[in-house]
Amino acid sequence: SRPQMTPPPTTATAEKVPVVSEAVTGTVADPALVEKAKQEYLRRLMAHIEKYKHYPRAAQRRNIEGDVLVSFTLQDGGKVTGLHVEGAQRVLSGAARRAVEEAMPLPEPPPALGLPWPVAFTMRFSLY
Repeated sequence: SRPQMTPPPTTATAEKVPVVSEAVTGTVADPALVEKAKQEYLRRLMAHIEKYKHYPRAAQRRNIEGDVLVSFTLQDGGKVTGLHVEGAQRVLSGAARRAVEEAMPLPEPPPALGLPWPVAFTMRFSLY
C-alpha cells in the first residue's frame, strides 16, 4: 500500500480534525477540501450555464465558430457582478453574455468558497 501524504498540522487544524459532516457543510479550512469544493462547484456552474447557451442561427448559417472568454465575480446568492465577455465574433460574444444573464441567479456556492469569487472560463461554440 502507498503511504498517505498528510499536510503538516497548523494551529488551526491541529486542534480540530475535519470530519465528513464538516466537509459537506464547507466549514473546514483544509485547502485540499476547499479546492475540491471549488472544482465541484465550478463543474456544476458550467453545466448550469451551458443549459442556457444557444448557438445563434446567423452564426450557424455562416459557419462561425469560436471561443468566448467569460469572466465575472460571483456574489452571495448566486448573483454576478462585472460580467465581461470577449471573443473575436460579436455574435458569439453576445450569445455567451445572454447565456450567463439568463442562467442567473447561479447555483448557490458552498460556504467554503469565500465570496466574492472571481470566475473565468472559455465558452466554446462549435458546429461539430
